[in-house]
Amino acid sequence: MPDAPIRVLLIEDNPGDARLVQLALAESRGVRFQLRAVASLSAALTAIATDNFDAVLLDLSLPDCAARETLDRITAATSRTPIVVLTGLDDEDFSRGLVKFGAQDYLIKGQFDSRLLTRSLTYAIERKRTQQELATARDGALEASKQKSAFLATMSHEIRTPMNAIIGMTKMLLDTELDADQREFAGTVWSSGRALLAIINDILDFSKVSSGKLTLRDGEFRPAAAIESVIELFAERCQGPDLRLVSFVDGDMPVNLLGDSGRLRQVLTNLVGNAIKFTERGEVAVLARRESETQGEVILHFTIKDTGPGISTESQSRLFDAFYQADSASTRRHGGAGLGLAISAQIVELMGGALEVESVLGHGSSFSFNAKFRKPPGVCETEAQARASLRGKRVLVVDANGPAAQWMRRQIRSWGLECDIARTGSEAHEVLSRFHAAPNRFCCAVIDLDPGAINGVELGRAIHADARLQAIGLIAIHKLGHRPDSPAMSAAGFRSWISKPVRQSQLFDCLAEAIAESGSEAGAQISQASSRRPAPPAALNQLSSAVPAEIRTGARILSAEDHLVNQRMVLKMLERLGYHGDGVRNGLEAVGALRQRDYDIILMDCQMPEMDGYAATRAIRSEFRGPPRIIIIGVTANALHGDRQKCLDAGMDDYLSKPLLPEALAATLARWLVLNGNGNSGRVAASGETPSVPAIDMRAISEFAESDQSGEEFIANIIEVFLADMSERVRAAGLQMGHHDSAGLAATAHALKGSCGHFGAVQLMQLCGAIEDQVRNEQTDGIHAAVNSMIAETERVREALKAFRYNQAAP
Repeated sequence: MPDAPIRVLLIEDNPGDARLVQLALAESRGVRFQLRAVASLSAALTAIATDNFDAVLLDLSLPDCAARETLDRITAATSRTPIVVLTGLDDEDFSRGLVKFGAQDYLIKGQFDSRLLTRSLTYAIERKRTQQELATARDGALEASKQKSAFLATMSHEIRTPMNAIIGMTKMLLDTELDADQREFAGTVWSSGRALLAIINDILDFSKVSSGKLTLRDGEFRPAAAIESVIELFAERCQGPDLRLVSFVDGDMPVNLLGDSGRLRQVLTNLVGNAIKFTERGEVAVLARRESETQGEVILHFTIKDTGPGISTESQSRLFDAFYQADSASTRRHGGAGLGLAISAQIVELMGGALEVESVLGHGSSFSFNAKFRKPPGVCETEAQARASLRGKRVLVVDANGPAAQWMRRQIRSWGLECDIARTGSEAHEVLSRFHAAPNRFCCAVIDLDPGAINGVELGRAIHADARLQAIGLIAIHKLGHRPDSPAMSAAGFRSWISKPVRQSQLFDCLAEAIAESGSEAGAQISQASSRRPAPPAALNQLSSAVPAEIRTGARILSAEDHLVNQRMVLKMLERLGYHGDGVRNGLEAVGALRQRDYDIILMDCQMPEMDGYAATRAIRSEFRGPPRIIIIGVTANALHGDRQKCLDAGMDDYLSKPLLPEALAATLARWLVLNGNGNSGRVAASGETPSVPAIDMRAISEFAESDQSGEEFIANIIEVFLADMSERVRAAGLQMGHHDSAGLAATAHALKGSCGHFGAVQLMQLCGAIEDQVRNEQTDGIHAAVNSMIAETERVREALKAFRYNQAAP
């Protein structure tokens, strides 16, 4: 303790008790006290206001105040001074309760001496000082955290803005005519930019994890499709003869679930990417199955296995630590910041599971995790049930690679089909011939074209030339980038061909088509079947093919972007996608441009000088109320928690993150121009002068029916699923109206709006969108009428789809 005396304020109205305290302090050894005594609360407050004290001795029962209120008043008047309560009540629970409300300690009158009083005061002073130091440290940490978040937000914007230009411009450069060296150099810039962006995203995600701000977004998705999208991402990296990438989704996997598909794909992408990175030969397999199920939830189990070098036991214990890399030499060769597994483990934990690893050096590794998802309304159909139309049919897989053939057979059998394997061409021809007249004869053969023990094209030609086997549907499997010659394949009898790694939905569609055609006279019309094969990935000027040309040419799009390079890039993208675009430099110019002419969509950068995108959006929503509603899509380089919600709260309709990729831009424009009935069609519909709009767009549904992924049976099934879902949504809307559940009603309208787009139900989409707008703007007066109109329109759509299905089935 310091040499200066400890200044103590005694608040005690009993002169005898005050005198005892004074004597006890005077007898203290080693510590000097300077005491000031007052007998009322008012006198105490005056003393506190005019003098500084190191501690307060407080009697709770005073003539002008009593009990807890006395403590509260003194604590409020001198929050930094420690208080020791003097009480005549020998009740330990009561006295301890005083500490919870601000006292540092308590003493019972008549039960303390000089030594106890001195120790209580000095300890109270030390404790208070420690608390204040901790509070200061806490405040500093909170302020540092705020500054870190602000720094990350700023750096995210500052880094991602030039990255947007680098990646976007390089992508457009790659779509032009280049010689071999130029294409190699540009490709290196593009891939390096994407790699740098991945590291930036990892750092930002890790920051969210560290601050507890990493959250999950809820939405309906198809687990099998999520896995398939990850497989497609790594297709090019697994085309060598030494490494296979395979996937298996069990037949009991639900078709649709509710959860964050983006975060699920992030985990799978990280685990598959790591497996491929460290596996030079052998196999990487992605397995998914349903682990368990309750009335409202489903737990899925995912496993990613590889035949790589394995991980030591010592490294496994630290594998999920941030910045830890089990093999620094390999990591330097492959790149990476050592954050992917740490982030993935946190995401899995948010999904209700735990990321686990099993590995033995020299024998590969296996990462697995469970993830919890909710069931969507209605019947929760499984993949096997959805694909039950082919149940019992028999398929032959012809592949010299035993493990690859086994994986394909396992997948085909999970759909309820029978499947056999042949490893040579002669074996395949013999098996097909042996069963050609049997009741369980083969309907289809899947033939691997890789050179080896099988010449797939010659085998197909031999099967097609055999009159007994011409009805068998032939499907070829080829390496990515080695697409076979279409006329030659058709002449050899193949109805379709798909690339490795095999996507399960594509394999099923090919099987369905080949089996359906195998029953027709003289086999299938092969040339027609081959002409419907999937096209190679679209070039930039093909990405907007989902939008009819008349809508693309008539739609007007405004880009508000202060960065000149980015604006030039966006306008060039729009031009290449077939749209007309104008550019402005800030929010004020965007508002001014709308006063001069109409725009269907505004691509609104969020951070701009003079008036940012949020303020500009609020100004536009206030001044331009429509109809039609101007679609505003936020474009931001920020990637932190809440950016999307901030855009929506400002009145924007959607959100795109920089770097702005052509695929994302094309898909977003298509969704808003076609599915939501905007563009020219939206303006005509909003004018009130339109003749009666058909319930469904026959052209749209006919194109859908003739697409690669469908046949008559497929379309009939899709219509049945949609009609059942629509009935469930209508029932939900009625209940939500009765319970005044505006948020639920908006979600129901949004879900129905998205699903009916496949059938061109423009009027129904507009009515659903109007309900969303009314809920968002809290316009409850006309909500009942809007819901009734939506329900009436669903009946029109139902009758139109039934008529379409009847006409389609008619001979």
